[in-house]
Amino acid sequence: TTLSNIERNNEVIKNFKPQLLWEMFCLLSQVPRGSKKELRVAEIVVSLATKAGCVANCDIYGNVVISVSASPGYQNKELICLQSHLDMVCEKSPDSAHDFSVDPIEFLLREDGNLGANGTTLGADNGIGVATMLAIMSDQTIAHGPLELLFTVDEETGLNGVKKLPLDFIKSKKLINLDSEDWKEFFISSAGGMRTNCKLPIRFEAKPPDWDKYLEVTVKGLKGGHSGLEINRPHENPIKILGRVITALCSDDFAMLSRVNSGNKFNAIPRDATAVFCTSVAYFPTIKRKINRIYNIVKNEIGSFEPDFQITVGVLPNRGMKVISELNQRDLCRVISAIPHGVIRMSADVVGFVQTSTNLASIKTTKNSFAFQTMQRGSIDSETLTIVDSINSLFKLAHGTTSYSGWYPGWKANSDSALLTLAKQVFVSMFGEDPKVKAIHAGLECGVISGRFSGMDVLSFGPTIENVHSPDEYVEVETVEDYWNFLLTLLKA
Repeated sequence: TTLSNIERNNEVIKNFKPQLLWEMFCLLSQVPRGSKKELRVAEIVVSLATKAGCVANCDIYGNVVISVSASPGYQNKELICLQSHLDMVCEKSPDSAHDFSVDPIEFLLREDGNLGANGTTLGADNGIGVATMLAIMSDQTIAHGPLELLFTVDEETGLNGVKKLPLDFIKSKKLINLDSEDWKEFFISSAGGMRTNCKLPIRFEAKPPDWDKYLEVTVKGLKGGHSGLEINRPHENPIKILGRVITALCSDDFAMLSRVNSGNKFNAIPRDATAVFCTSVAYFPTIKRKINRIYNIVKNEIGSFEPDFQITVGVLPNRGMKVISELNQRDLCRVISAIPHGVIRMSADVVGFVQTSTNLASIKTTKNSFAFQTMQRGSIDSETLTIVDSINSLFKLAHGTTSYSGWYPGWKANSDSALLTLAKQVFVSMFGEDPKVKAIHAGLECGVISGRFSGMDVLSFGPTIENVHSPDEYVEVETVEDYWNFLLTLLKA
């Protein structure tokens, strides 16, 4: 099965350039590499380093650094570090049977000629960066000075690997991060972030004796996406929509809630949400009318951005599931209605730049609580923490609890960056235009690196990758070739 997948994937990329980079990316596609499960891909990286005659070192957390000798004639060049993370976000479409613990990624060539995956995330974030570094290491014809190739782990769950890097792990004073997703854009600043996990207590009770039907209501067909890069797009949050459904059905006593679930990743905008209700068959027509009304209202609100949006209703077998008390239902509806989601503030100084946001990422029904995951991002730490406090206050009012994890700092722009100055000169000489120099509303490891390694000059860029963290992820193939040629020219300079 693995060989068959390799053959299929290689057939898809056979005409892509540069071929060695794409071959390395195809190799990565065979290896499941969710966060905290990067051991197998790290072993491949070390094996390829040994084959190329390079020295690899690993820390106790799984981060890998490889020392690559300078090309002949380039020994006097400054030591440069290239950096990417090994893990990927593992998301799949609801109808996919893919098992991320064992199954390889299946490439899918889109009609526009770009590369996606069959029902799953592609892993171009940050697999293209990893493949780039492996290709440079493996091709001895590429001209460059001495290099350090830094492969970090557990980036997608809070930049955890890079936070633990030993302070003597790398020696470079200049670092190029290859984890950006907009070609022709150089990133010199990024947002910090924090996860706020919330619990709302619930009490289950027996269902009304004459209510013997269970309905499963699902909000689906939404795009979802990256909670930082795409938070300013008009994505609809399915938890918010489902909250309106729960309010409409439960507040008028047409149904009682049994459970509600949505979302899997704190850093992804959810795509679907499901609730199970107990009711009587006599209320079916009324329930259907109420749900249709909500669907039409939301469809009108979101316009054309979410063309596949649906609300479906199915009848479940009667398994005697308990229902949630009326008081808990009211608390849940109020919390979902009041909890913030989306952009909180746009920057007053940088046009079009999101300064602060929050993502309502998931809700799960447990034995004794509704468990919420949220994530706050911001380029100004004080404002980010204000949103955290707002969510904490909301749950205290509802007799819930909150906890916090995953804090990482923002990356402050360096106006005196020699690396940025050189990169801009090389870019203009190659493409006849200036690159866009931007800040990004997402967490990049650059912030942690520049904080931990004093005096480090850092720059981030990469090819164009769309819809990261969702099964609609794809990479614009033509931008990969331009990005590759630019990086090699920059290293030579």
